[in-house]
Amino acid sequence: MTKIICDQFGIYSACEEDFIVKEAIDYENALNLMKQLKKEVAYNEAIHNKEQPEHDKLQPERDIVVRNPAIFHWFDSPARQFDCQIIKLNPVIELKRLIKQSNIPANLNKHPQWIVELGLLDKAKKQSILPNENSLMWLQRVLIGEIWQYENLDKNNDCDFNITNLIYWLSTHKKSELHPFVKTLIIDQLEVWGKNHPDKADLFKWLADDPFFRAKFIIWEQYLQNYPASQIVKWFQHDNIWYTLNLFPTRKKFVPEIIDLQKEVQLVLEKDLQIPESIAIFVKIFLEEQWTQSPQEALSFINGLMEVERLFLLQKLHSYLQQGIALEKDVYDKISQLKQIPEVIDLAQQLVPPQIPSSIPAVASVETIQQWLRDEYLPFYRSSALLKKIELTIPHIDSFEEWLKKNYQDLLISGKGMAYSQIYNLKPILAESPVLIYLFDGLDYLSAKEELLPAFESMGAYPQNDVVPYLAFLPTETFIAKPTLVCGLMNSQIMPEQPDAMFYRKLLQDSLCLNEDEIRSATDKDSTLEELIQEPAKAYLFLDNQLDREYLHSGLSPYVRLKKYAAHLKQQARAIVEAAKFIKEQYNKNLFVSICSDHGYTELPQIIPIIKVQSTKKTKARSIFSADIAPTTIAAANIGQYAYEANSSNTWKLKSGLFGLNEVMTIPLRYGCFEKRPKGATHGGCTPQELAVPWFSITFQKPEPAKPPIVALEGEIFRRKKENDLIVTISNINSYPISITALSIKNKTGVVELELLTTFPVQIEQKQVVKLKASFNAIAVNDNMLELKVFCTFTQRHEKAKIETLLTVETKGAMTNEFDDEFEI
Repeated sequence: MTKIICDQFGIYSACEEDFIVKEAIDYENALNLMKQLKKEVAYNEAIHNKEQPEHDKLQPERDIVVRNPAIFHWFDSPARQFDCQIIKLNPVIELKRLIKQSNIPANLNKHPQWIVELGLLDKAKKQSILPNENSLMWLQRVLIGEIWQYENLDKNNDCDFNITNLIYWLSTHKKSELHPFVKTLIIDQLEVWGKNHPDKADLFKWLADDPFFRAKFIIWEQYLQNYPASQIVKWFQHDNIWYTLNLFPTRKKFVPEIIDLQKEVQLVLEKDLQIPESIAIFVKIFLEEQWTQSPQEALSFINGLMEVERLFLLQKLHSYLQQGIALEKDVYDKISQLKQIPEVIDLAQQLVPPQIPSSIPAVASVETIQQWLRDEYLPFYRSSALLKKIELTIPHIDSFEEWLKKNYQDLLISGKGMAYSQIYNLKPILAESPVLIYLFDGLDYLSAKEELLPAFESMGAYPQNDVVPYLAFLPTETFIAKPTLVCGLMNSQIMPEQPDAMFYRKLLQDSLCLNEDEIRSATDKDSTLEELIQEPAKAYLFLDNQLDREYLHSGLSPYVRLKKYAAHLKQQARAIVEAAKFIKEQYNKNLFVSICSDHGYTELPQIIPIIKVQSTKKTKARSIFSADIAPTTIAAANIGQYAYEANSSNTWKLKSGLFGLNEVMTIPLRYGCFEKRPKGATHGGCTPQELAVPWFSITFQKPEPAKPPIVALEGEIFRRKKENDLIVTISNINSYPISITALSIKNKTGVVELELLTTFPVQIEQKQVVKLKASFNAIAVNDNMLELKVFCTFTQRHEKAKIETLLTVETKGAMTNEFDDEFEI
């Protein structure tokens, strides 16, 4: 039967086949449709009488939906004539049916359109009325929030918490944006609470006059509670804020700390809660005055919940960065407590000088150097660069360069710790998975570790192994270091670089033994990564040159350069993850992703050695072909105070045969540059920050959490004996290496008794054990059983963790006297 649905409020969801009547002009077409539908019914009945199959007699459902209430009665007679059913939809009736309540508030009966405007019918389908609710309570819950249906705010024995929620809700909503019915519910409920809580009646009466603004006044006052009372009075005189607050003089007695709730639910720096600009100006001036006298004093007023405080601290810390001023420890400690403004804490961390790196012996292994770079030198270098004290790194560069001169040739041959040898690890992967090599130009190790890896992890991609820095090929110039990275061969073994995707595709094709149609390659100027993977291949090579092209050589401050690096890396991490998803969906393959870089970069000190040369060609700042240098003698008066001629003390000549180069090249040591200072940062030399590069692969399977190392003691402790030789064994039970960066073993009083005869960090390979020599002073030990606390800090993959464990050790017999070495057993 055809239905005529009279629906002026748009309750009914019309189908595509339904006929909609909005105006009187549609009436004739509706009549014709009813005639046609009645004929179809008659025809189908006749066919049915001839026992046709059931599906032949089916009639498509078509209803007539009338939206115009002025013509509802026009359809009464046609409905009887053409056997149609009339259904008149009423929001009030529908709401009562859905919530199974016969009574609803009078305002909704009077204004049924409000039911539609508030979406109550949809809400009723999604949020059923509870057994203990009436229609009013249900409306308060679904329209405003659960707290608004409480008759008493001391429900759950937590009246203070409920009041803080109430104030917070009011302060984060605008009266102008609320429906008239909701406003009525709010005012009525405040009146109910005033009656049900006579001890708090003043609060609800005060709020009821203007609940939304007055709730904000309370929060603003709490935001400023650390500031001097005299200042608050002066600041709040504007816009009658102080006058309004004092209409409720006992407010502090009745209103709990709303900002504690804000911290709990992490709704920090909520825009609607911010103090007015007129007050923010006063706050900023006050903080400026206090900071001038003492940063610690200024910080004592700040709780980190106001935008003006956030901006003030960012401005101060940025100025410190610009001037190269380090933060004092007590200032940083106070800032680190402001958890609501993490970007301020992050900036403050950049201004805290890290521990000075340890010295490295010339015989150190490449593994030791990798740990030293990761855990000690590179964080120290970055801090020194940000604080404009990069000259502090020179002694550590000297020791690294000495190590490099003694070991670089052996590293080239063995490939151990070298980035250019890692490409061959991808060959076995190709049999099972397509491989994407994403090659960044100029990505330093620390940016990869601290920005790119966390971005991957936030999207469900994780490093497969411990992420350690590898060494780039010397000199760290793109045209030399990048080709070696792609093909795994030295510069002297390949043709001179052509800076295009075809050249690099051929290199990778040969190194992985692939056919030409099995590999696709592109630079970021040719296409996007998304475009590159539109066709299936065994290997994809994407050359991302943006970091080097746009940020590395530009005249940015170190901090701004790092931020631009971070933004680009986060964007590309997202693109790589999306590429892996696309290949899985389109080709049903698990993409194996390797990330690498050809070189890092270095910031330069304010004053650098300028190495004067006569060159037949254009000179790069940090490398030069030795054949292009002409002998010269330049008077000191002509070359300036910090300019020198090239010699063996300020340059390193790389012979072609020994160093795998096509030609002999010369690179400056430390921070020297040829001819002139380059713009921005630079690369090409042999400082650790230029040589340390990332090479790692990611997986989309979340790794198991790191299991802490197991620490045990071997040897005997004799009571009251001064020197007891012991062995500390540390077991790594993980399936990947870990690095112990700090270890101390103390007695229960907290005094360090065990002296470790080693230096940290200590690398422990997967499923391996290391043994460290130690000495224990047991002069003050008298107990048969000794409790020792173990404090261990270790890194796994790219994260740092700390553990505390307890060792209970049995001691041996005591000395007969303090001068006797004989022991009773």
